[in-house]
Amino acid sequence: LPCSLVSLSLVDCKLPDDAFPRDLSNLSLLKNLNLSENPICGLPDCIKGFNRLQKLDLDSCTKLQSLVGLPPVEKLIVSDCTLLEKITFLTPLIMFGRIIHGGTNKLVEVPNQFKLEPIGKVD
Repeated sequence: LPCSLVSLSLVDCKLPDDAFPRDLSNLSLLKNLNLSENPICGLPDCIKGFNRLQKLDLDSCTKLQSLVGLPPVEKLIVSDCTLLEKITFLTPLIMFGRIIHGGTNKLVEVPNQFKLEPIGKVD
């Protein structure tokens, strides 16, 4: 892929984790990445280096379980990621824009935003 690429859409390409390109580090100018509707469980480490990334769309990645060490982005879309439990960022969430997360019933933690804890038995 050309290093001048600013937008990459791989929507519904049926990319499992082992088929996903592991080294995209040459895409330092990438601003928009759309991986919606792919059966991925996680993201490759090279995404942590996407310092210019503004929008990350993972809508309907139903096998996605966690997002760890994300770069600061203006918009993160994880709607209908039904197995997603945790999201963490490389920097404090203060620099972060917004998370769109409808249909993520298992999401229990986004540092500096919320962490769901089980409550004891209620009488």
